[in-house]
Amino acid sequence: MGAPASSDWPEYLVERASGWPPGDCCIVPGSTPVVSFGHPLRPKVATLGINPSSREFLAGGASLLSGPKRRLATLESLGLAGYDEMTPQTARCVIDDCASYFERQPYGWFKPLDTILSGALGVSYYDGTACHLDLVQWATDPVWFGLPENVRDRLLSADRSFLETQVRREGYRVILVNGRTALTWVERAGLVKWERFAGLDDGPPGSFLVGGTRSALFLAWSPNLQNQPGALDHIPRIMELVATFGAPALGGAPALGGAPAVDGHQNSVATPGSQDLIPAGLHFASREELVGFLFGWLDNSRAKTIGDLSFGRKPWISFDSPAGRVDLNADTRREAVARLREHVQKHGAQRAWHF
Repeated sequence: MGAPASSDWPEYLVERASGWPPGDCCIVPGSTPVVSFGHPLRPKVATLGINPSSREFLAGGASLLSGPKRRLATLESLGLAGYDEMTPQTARCVIDDCASYFERQPYGWFKPLDTILSGALGVSYYDGTACHLDLVQWATDPVWFGLPENVRDRLLSADRSFLETQVRREGYRVILVNGRTALTWVERAGLVKWERFAGLDDGPPGSFLVGGTRSALFLAWSPNLQNQPGALDHIPRIMELVATFGAPALGGAPALGGAPAVDGHQNSVATPGSQDLIPAGLHFASREELVGFLFGWLDNSRAKTIGDLSFGRKPWISFDSPAGRVDLNADTRREAVARLREHVQKHGAQRAWHF
């Protein structure tokens, strides 16, 4: 799936691609801001990281990738001597290269994530139905771990607003976050508040986490699939959980029987109790999304209510209905969710609800 004509890119993307790198922040010399890996407009599913790897721009040592090995636009590939020569037209070329990233020489880092995307949600980087975004759009050398704390804070402060605009304007419905470092910085950036939902115990100990905003469902896991020994063993269970909660958010059929077993893994939560509660504040765009998520919770949790009983009848989660926004209180019991599932199994999710 090719990129649109350069003139078709939204102006906010063009403005971001035109930006100069912040000074004294270890930006890879001659690199350009990465507004997305893959097409930024078509997908409803995205993965989210901290910032692009320096390997997206650099060969061994400090030389920029060029020719057939080049992955993204550089000042050299654009024929520019400096960032002061960037024009709206060359900025659109930067976006073109971001959109067609997976059609050239994509970095192998993305393969485990694409396995989860395709297996759980039926989308892929390689056909333009998923893309990857970053909190910070500039690649750095050294990488994030090696940057001073004040530099990381400056980069995050400068680039966060663009990502917030991008998520809101492009309407991504499901956003996946891989690894403890990334999910920590996503929360630190104020994008989402994580709640632990399930344990992951097929490899190094880890957790599956859920968060949400009015526009998107965030799903995350703490093991780093690319860098942590044994973490790839978690992929079947992660796929199961992503399918259970992500598919309804994309308008798929509710998981009436819970997610299927994957490689012998049954639906279960490692540690029952308060950590199995639904994260407060989740919002769903439709009744279908709500019931799909609730049925996944029913099969993956042993909690007696959807929320913390200490909050009583406080609104806990919400969804959009023909009558407007509807809240479900924290004390909504699992028995009520079970009765809802029986109703949907008998009558279908589209049957009119009364408010």
